[in-house]
Amino acid sequence: MNHKYILLLTTLMVTGAQAQYAVMPTFPSAARTQDIRPETRPEDNAALRGTGVVVWSEDFDFGILGNNPSGPWTLSGTDGDVWHFGTTAPRGAFTPNSERIQSTTFANGFAKFASDSANCTWVGNTPTTIPAAEYINWDGSLVSPVIDLTATPAAILQFQQRARFCCGDAPFVLEVTTDGFNTFTSFPTDNGLPINTLSATETLNFAITAAIAANPSTVQFRFHHDGETAGTSHYHWQVDDINISEAPQIDAHTFDGYVSHRGDGTEFGRIPQSQLGGTMNLGGFMDNIGALPLTNATLTAVVTDDATNSTQFTASATQASLTPGDTLFLNEFPAIPALALGAYTVTITASSDETSADANPADNVVLRSFEVTTSGTGMSYSLDQIGGHNVPEVLGSVGTGDFLDASDDLYCLTYFPIINDLDVDAIEVVLDASSVAGGLMRVSLHDSTNIDADDPFSPFIESDDYEITAADISNGSVNVPLPNVYTMTPGAYFAGVVMYSNANANDFAIVDDITIPQPGIASAIFIDQVFSNGEALAIRLRNASVGIDEQSLKGVGIYPNPSNGILNITFTEQGNYTVEVVNILGETVSTINMNGASVLDLRNLAKGVYNIRVSNNDASTVQRVVLN
Repeated sequence: MNHKYILLLTTLMVTGAQAQYAVMPTFPSAARTQDIRPETRPEDNAALRGTGVVVWSEDFDFGILGNNPSGPWTLSGTDGDVWHFGTTAPRGAFTPNSERIQSTTFANGFAKFASDSANCTWVGNTPTTIPAAEYINWDGSLVSPVIDLTATPAAILQFQQRARFCCGDAPFVLEVTTDGFNTFTSFPTDNGLPINTLSATETLNFAITAAIAANPSTVQFRFHHDGETAGTSHYHWQVDDINISEAPQIDAHTFDGYVSHRGDGTEFGRIPQSQLGGTMNLGGFMDNIGALPLTNATLTAVVTDDATNSTQFTASATQASLTPGDTLFLNEFPAIPALALGAYTVTITASSDETSADANPADNVVLRSFEVTTSGTGMSYSLDQIGGHNVPEVLGSVGTGDFLDASDDLYCLTYFPIINDLDVDAIEVVLDASSVAGGLMRVSLHDSTNIDADDPFSPFIESDDYEITAADISNGSVNVPLPNVYTMTPGAYFAGVVMYSNANANDFAIVDDITIPQPGIASAIFIDQVFSNGEALAIRLRNASVGIDEQSLKGVGIYPNPSNGILNITFTEQGNYTVEVVNILGETVSTINMNGASVLDLRNLAKGVYNIRVSNNDASTVQRVVLN
């Protein structure tokens, strides 16, 4: 087997033999033998920001000599010479040509930190990775010339990047100084990128007003690949098309949000009523990226029942004055009422006394969502929220064909905290469409302490072998029954799937929901030892004697989703139905009556997230759609 990793030793806190609440550990991460993740992911709203007048720019047309008004670039750090310039991809044993940046001016050159390449031996154009024990965590910086921003002390620094990393933490850092890096301000640039995932080519924006306030006449910045701190040996960081522009006068920005029912950083998509507890962790981050202070800066999270458009609970944080470059952090645990079954939207909004003058009001809002399911018959408890996100959904997969020597003993695991007894009779596995019928799997439940100890071989309960069928792949998922109903008592568990492909003859894969970043422990992979996945493997706890649909009105189909505005609505039973279209503000923007399958034309509506409520005289259902 040929995998790359750095061991990060951690422990779970336990008080007995049964599964106990866990301190979330960080497992190492295995490098895959191919790039199985999608090459696109949701961009931070900052990438959509319009900027003011550009006062400085660089496109690397002349490499390290610079194509800017200030002079050449320099290299620094132990491994600064790993930075190179050119038009070719950062090749390596694990990096194909297809991972080249697609920046605006890549054809005339870009900067690249090719750490995968540096950990290879080369014969001509053929790279061979060196032994894992010899991998070096490269550390080096690409340093700008000194820039005089006296005339633009309120500034936005923008650049395009493409990146991928393994096998520690994200090493990509922008550092800004006015005193030759004796002191500096650091801005992580990974943009929430999960480990082992190839990013899209992204445009990132950073408010540097506060960072240059000491002396805007002597500004420098550097792209620091911080392998020494992050413990990262592979893959690459590519940078191009840098500019500095005038910051808007007023510009608030909500750059992240979260909702965690256990307060441990995990964001579960479907939560049984019995597992909600009395509080929920709501949070987010608000930046002032404008030139002027924001007075009474407030970040507010509002949780709304999608079926009734009614507010269920809220949380907020306020700061009397948020100076340029500062961040307001919301992290509250509000008490929650008894939540009905169904879908909920979390709207996290930045505001201030100056909101009416905000240059980019569209980026003041971040959305999250979750669904409350029954705790009895029909229960579904899932880390993933496939099919239910209110932001563009991004999916990957993990399977038997993705790791050397793992085709016949690949374990995939997903974390589940339990606070009240929960009866489980099956584990649902969402299958990737690339799967081949004939593979075998077993499902199981594990104490989290065993998984932390690299032991998936002592489950509380395990199913018989189950053979993947063509019908399972067509359906998209399968409920694998446990030998009997198992009562999960309070504690920390993993649901596991061990996968066998008959020596790659019947490879199959589990869908991986990478839409919302998750803590490293949230899902894991075992190949000789446990590796973190850091995303939401679609392995779900079920009480599966009825179908997955938890809404009261059955048999309604709405597709495609996302849509260009033309939606097909189908019904398994004839009758009179009312279809309402509701925007994220809770406003009903369209109502139509139907008495059978029909087409709904929403092309006149703005792009975004909408709730489609379908009802008859007896029941209703709400489904989320994205118009793009």
